[in-house]
Amino acid sequence: MMTIQTTPTIKTMLLLIAWLGFLSTGYSSETSEVKADLPKESVSFQVFSETPQDENLIEILEEEQTYNRIKKIIDTNFILTKPVRLHIQHPKPSQLIATELDQESHVVVLPFNFLHALYQGLSNKYEYQSDVINTIFSSTVEFYVWSEFADYLIKEKAIEIKGDTYTTKDNFASIMLLNQNNANSDFITDASEAYLLIHSNGESNISQHAQNELERDQQRYKHIICLTLGFHQNIQQEGIEADHLKSFAWNESDMAQCNTIYTQVLENWFAALSPSLHEKNLISHWLNLK
Repeated sequence: MMTIQTTPTIKTMLLLIAWLGFLSTGYSSETSEVKADLPKESVSFQVFSETPQDENLIEILEEEQTYNRIKKIIDTNFILTKPVRLHIQHPKPSQLIATELDQESHVVVLPFNFLHALYQGLSNKYEYQSDVINTIFSSTVEFYVWSEFADYLIKEKAIEIKGDTYTTKDNFASIMLLNQNNANSDFITDASEAYLLIHSNGESNISQHAQNELERDQQRYKHIICLTLGFHQNIQQEGIEADHLKSFAWNESDMAQCNTIYTQVLENWFAALSPSLHEKNLISHWLNLK
């Protein structure tokens, strides 16, 4: 009958310690090699919440799958020379995490004061419509992120801009949202309106400057509506946004022009980005759909 010794001898203990040390060294070296071979993430999100109210807003974005949608599209379509880190935080010098200290990256800050102002404004406008509030909240954050990602692409890829940067970024954010064919795509006009309103409120109150900003934002909003109309004419997509667009009084000539503008915007961005896109990418697919 075999007896199992539950109390090891000193000699056995010493041998065991030596053997574990060998295993630990070997495993550590092997793990380092595996880590070195892991691909770097193209985009990541880091949240620095400080209050329960912050956490509530982050929970909405998680439930709406906002991070996952953005990350999946960037990871599977774009070839980036350095990763993009999106920090959701209160206004302060950007906080870096360990992975960002180890490699060069482009940090985009999404301030919590923007998120709080956005959620409060939507709550006032769509009282007792929590699903609508959450969807437009998520859609507006996506518009913000795509606009900032466009800014990164313009600078990183040295893309030549014709016209003002604001319109170019609005164009990119609009086509990225419109073509995803999800609930957020149905609220792009509401999302862009909320985005522009909050940015306007953060600008200077000097009367002439404020008036110029207001006029510019009105033009930007009108342009985004035009892109949305052009998209729906190309794709013939039904939905909440399509019904909402019928309320805008645009004549046939304007509608035809919007159709052309949408197609040009999509083609121009594809031409500018094609060297930085994977062979199979969504933008070329969207072009084939029109």
